Amino acid sequence: MKRLLVTFCAAAVLFTSTAPMRAEVFPLQYHSGNPSERGLSVGMCEAVSLAAPPIGLWLPRNAGTDPVFAKWETPLAESGFVYLAATKGPDRRYESLFVDTDGDGNLADESPVKRNEQGWQDVFGPIELVFPGQGPDLKYSIVVQARTVIYMSFPARNVTSLLVETACWYEGDVTLDGRTCRVLLVDEHCNGVFDDVSMTLEKADSIAIGEGDSEDVRQCCFGKYIQVGGKIYHPIPRRTGEAIEFAPPEPFAAGIVRLTGAATTLRLAGENGDLTFDLVDGKTSVPVGKWIPKSWTLTREDAGGVRWTLEAVDFPAKTAFEVVETAESVLDTGEPVNARTGWAGYSQGVNGAPAKPVYFFAIGGRIGEVMHITRNGSRPPVPVLHIRSDNGAYDESVAFEYG
Repeated sequence: MKRLLVTFCAAAVLFTSTAPMRAEVFPLQYHSGNPSERGLSVGMCEAVSLAAPPIGLWLPRNAGTDPVFAKWETPLAESGFVYLAATKGPDRRYESLFVDTDGDGNLADESPVKRNEQGWQDVFGPIELVFPGQGPDLKYSIVVQARTVIYMSFPARNVTSLLVETACWYEGDVTLDGRTCRVLLVDEHCNGVFDDVSMTLEKADSIAIGEGDSEDVRQCCFGKYIQVGGKIYHPIPRRTGEAIEFAPPEPFAAGIVRLTGAATTLRLAGENGDLTFDLVDGKTSVPVGKWIPKSWTLTREDAGGVRWTLEAVDFPAKTAFEVVETAESVLDTGEPVNARTGWAGYSQGVNGAPAKPVYFFAIGGRIGEVMHITRNGSRPPVPVLHIRSDNGAYDESVAFEYG
């Protein structure tokens, strides 16, 4: 990846960009289906449960038994939400779902959506909603799951909630500096719009970029900036997803971020976007603002030319930090990492065989991140633990298993 162009000014760093000098609006097409089949992570949220239906909210006759009511919050609806209700059938599972597709605050005029036959889960949809908007009506598709949790209190309680999952995205081609790229917008916040920005990454939407002829896309947390082809741009999607423009960002101040351990790249996310930086001597220049580490990598070759890569992911929320112009921001992470092994108990003997001791092996980062290691892009062979007692009476090697 090319390094970003930087201009030093006293202790601060000023980023510039070679993005286009004026923004161009690119239309995007609506797609309904399972975003994961397009290689995208999907958004899910829990609809707000209602202890009882509001006055005037009726279900059709013979709708089923034991109804649960909820409202899915979305700014696309004039009321700010869409009513949902699930009812049980003869098998005592949730069989029908009613959705206020026309936004009139009533379910009595809605046809039931029947449960999908997907094993033990009570899943409904995809369901296409139509919202009145400027010009053509806005469409948005969801999948709903009725999930029941049993609380083993006295007496035991069953609590059912309705989970809403995004079942659509917008996609289209854009041209940036003469390069044609595929752009996809995903409502990971699952509230019907595609421009949510948040330091709580679960509440931020995402933008995916595909370059060249490959169908693979790189999905990023949506924010103020994005990298494409080694350059930085300012993406401006329509809130409802049907178009996007890429504006040239104004020069912006940055500070220095330093890792205490060895690493070659650092990926950060937050309200400024989702950016990856090359590290030189453990340091890089980062736009000022609040960030959350998403990953770091370290790649080396051994004497035999084998390429080993160590990757850190899934940082705890407490690792959020702020980059300022006047001071260096330090992250206590990188190589070396923590490797632990030990005794985990005994396996149960089969057919009268004696139980055997079970051992664990785990690699973790210094601030709680999860570590992955690859050898030439693939998982290496599992490690082997060799245990020998002082007198040699016990001498055994144990191969670990992934997972």
